[in-house]
Amino acid sequence: MTGEGDQAARIRSGLARALDISVVVIVGVWHVVYVLPSLVLSAGLYRATGAELVAWALLAALLVHGSIRLLTGRPAFAHWWRSAAAVIAAGALAVSMVPGDQITGAANWAFGDVVLIGVLLMLRERLIAFAVVFLANILLNLSVLLLTDHHIDLTVIARFLVIACAGGVLVPSAVLLAARALDDAAAVAGFATAQRAESSADREVADALHEARRERYESLRGQVAPLLDGLANGSLDPDSPDVQRRCAIEAARLRRLFAESDDVPDPLLHEVRACANVAERRGVLVELATAGPLPELPLEARRILTEPAIEALVASSTWARVTVYGGPDEVIVSAVGDQAGRPDPLWLEARWQHQ
Repeated sequence: MTGEGDQAARIRSGLARALDISVVVIVGVWHVVYVLPSLVLSAGLYRATGAELVAWALLAALLVHGSIRLLTGRPAFAHWWRSAAAVIAAGALAVSMVPGDQITGAANWAFGDVVLIGVLLMLRERLIAFAVVFLANILLNLSVLLLTDHHIDLTVIARFLVIACAGGVLVPSAVLLAARALDDAAAVAGFATAQRAESSADREVADALHEARRERYESLRGQVAPLLDGLANGSLDPDSPDVQRRCAIEAARLRRLFAESDDVPDPLLHEVRACANVAERRGVLVELATAGPLPELPLEARRILTEPAIEALVASSTWARVTVYGGPDEVIVSAVGDQAGRPDPLWLEARWQHQ
């Protein structure tokens, strides 16, 4: 399951990586292929072309810095407002060099560029961060328009609003929403893969348990089936003490088999109690004592440890005592009980030692 979980994490990480690269490429191409030619072609319109180039270079530096940080899984700055302040400051320098009558023209390349670079710098920040950049950028450009364009009318305002919605909001928002959608898709894909991995692991565990139980049933069939056949065809006498002893032993083993599939803190004690229940049904008073912590034991070791206890419990007529001792390197199961027609009690012991 760990391997499947790692695969889910790799899928999510791969999709997130593809998203980061896509945003870097889109914003980088926009800043170089679209913005730079607009700046060069409009060079004669600016109040100070050198300052405009400096603003473009500052935004390019933020673009490079943000791209490196994004592709290495780190935020551009310690706090999102620093990213917002940096990109708005560079945008303010660029917009302040644009004449008022060119705010709605190609010369004002910073209108959309500022917000796009802001998206890159704050790709995984809260939506409030993008809202701050959007509003600050629109207010900045509107302020320059109102302060420097002396021929403002409703047509100019309407054109500004259209450009503000298209270049300053819609294009960056489309990039942002696409990025968030891909990010969500990465999360969904990772979750779906993890769910499939968990289902696959559950099926494997269920199949393994089923196979283990089938093997245990097969091992008992070789002993139980002949006994049942003999009782059915009359070749075995149910009143025979030996037949009764064999039936009691197989009944205890069946009880142990059923107990082996239970999820309990101490499997060995649980299985010993299941074996003791067969003797208690015959009226035998069974006392179970434990001492020391029990280590985790494999199934075969638990079966070996409980076999002598089964023999002693089946042989007991009125009372039996089973003691389970746990130590750091060994486990001992001893059983003692009275025997009908014999003065001395029967004592049996099994010992498991850590290899």
